[in-house]
Amino acid sequence: MLSAMGEPGGGRSHITPRILRHFNIVAYTDLDELTVKHIFTMLTHAFFLKFPENVRELKGTLVETVMTVFE
Repeated sequence: MLSAMGEPGGGRSHITPRILRHFNIVAYTDLDELTVKHIFTMLTHAFFLKFPENVRELKGTLVETVMTVFE
């Protein structure tokens, strides 16, 4: 199960500790486009090492395409 919420106030209810104990809280900051592109490029590079050169040449196109869809 995945849920999201903002801080209480402005019509949002306070969440009691009794219910909150059943959830893990994960917070993150938004990353800029250059950082996301760098992370995805590094992951793609490592993954594509096991493929032939003609497939590895496509990783730049893949990264650009995924960034377009992501935006």
